[in-house]
Amino acid sequence: MDVPTTSFERSTLIRHTCSVDQRQSSFQESIKNRSKRYTSKQLLTIFTYIYGNFFLAACVSLQAPFFPKEAEDKGASPTEYGLVFGAYELAIIFVSPLVGKLVGHSSPKLWIQFGLLLTGLMTILFGFLDRAPYGNWFISLAFIIRILEGVGAASFTTPSYTATAEEFPTDQATILSLLETAFGLGLICGPTLGGWLYELGDYTLPFFTLGSFLIFGALLNFAVTFGQSTAPHDPKELRAGYLKILLSPGIMLDAMCVVTSLTFIGYNAATLEPHLRQFELSVMTVGSIFVITGTIYAITTPVWGKLCRVFDTRALCLFGCVLCLAGFIIIGPLPTVDLEPSLPLIIVALVLVGLGTGVKLVAALIGSFRYAIDELGMPDNKSTFGVCSSIYHTSTSVGAFLGPSIGGYLLEKYRYRNASYFIFTFELLLIAGLIVFLVDRCFRPPQRHPNHYDGLVNENETINENGEQVEPKVEIAVS
Repeated sequence: MDVPTTSFERSTLIRHTCSVDQRQSSFQESIKNRSKRYTSKQLLTIFTYIYGNFFLAACVSLQAPFFPKEAEDKGASPTEYGLVFGAYELAIIFVSPLVGKLVGHSSPKLWIQFGLLLTGLMTILFGFLDRAPYGNWFISLAFIIRILEGVGAASFTTPSYTATAEEFPTDQATILSLLETAFGLGLICGPTLGGWLYELGDYTLPFFTLGSFLIFGALLNFAVTFGQSTAPHDPKELRAGYLKILLSPGIMLDAMCVVTSLTFIGYNAATLEPHLRQFELSVMTVGSIFVITGTIYAITTPVWGKLCRVFDTRALCLFGCVLCLAGFIIIGPLPTVDLEPSLPLIIVALVLVGLGTGVKLVAALIGSFRYAIDELGMPDNKSTFGVCSSIYHTSTSVGAFLGPSIGGYLLEKYRYRNASYFIFTFELLLIAGLIVFLVDRCFRPPQRHPNHYDGLVNENETINENGEQVEPKVEIAVS
């Protein structure tokens, strides 16, 4: 039995009465005609989403090479400045689900502009913390600013994914992949730009520069989308059930894949710089080492997206977990491994984790949309996209909060090599869960719902000679 593999692998009981050749021709012509219908404003809108994701990620990661030392000079312990890193993510954990529900009842554009503006302002304000008083005042102000920065980030990320799904239904997979790539590139450039600007100027310069780019992004999005019509809210439109999606086994595994990936990234943001001090590297070199994982992630994202069309997404997640596990073993390395810490080992480990993190994040994102609509029967509309996007971004923030928060404490108590056991164990448990899920699937294939979804174009729609969307004649295949 052939199973169609599209961007989100829609399963359907409907077959067209036309021949296979006619159906293929109609599908290709559909994509060709639709791509021509994108206006310059729509292309600029896509650019603003990519721009926002890039600079948002850059602002999140820019302080990693130098903030721990600055915080220590202000009297903060590793646990305290680790919690400052995590406060940003903690805000997203609570705000993102709320935004995910509200965006189904309002315009995503307003949320996007508000999110970019608030995040940019708070990033600039964070750059003036070097003028804050020593001790508790410094820590308290850092917490408050990072929390507000997280509110802004949550107000941008979830609506940008939802708007993509709603505004560009024929190219959702492609554009979502671009957003993920932009975010990965932002993670790459953030520490490098941060370290370079820090050495070029002072503590304030990196935050002021990148924060200004975010504010410009908010103004650019407003200028591009001004006057664009927004679909009115339909009170009769079917709504996705948040808890039904969240508590389903497939979505929970997808969420855990995201959590473990971001836990390591956040853990390293707070702990890798102290671990690298033994090699007496410059701030610029440390910043370059921080970007390795993000570089590999950004480069390989399109490849993993293609593989998700061929392989089961959770099988790909399992493959990613194995790569990450190998990286966790040698990055310290673990005390049980008969190896001494070395810079080449750390670099190889970061490459492995970058590969594993890339496949896990992409497969989890695509798999969550596919699972919610195909297997849970959720409606194929912005309500489902909003809920799935909020779960995805909440999961990233849970991991990014746990990583630096627990990492700072573990570093303080057990040092880097012993502390890495926590990340190793977390990944090992996820591997066990994925194996159980995949084995269960072998014996109990899932029941598919007819709310099929491919993220490119509806197979049950064609484009006539005037470029208009029409419904073809169909017959129901009973099996």
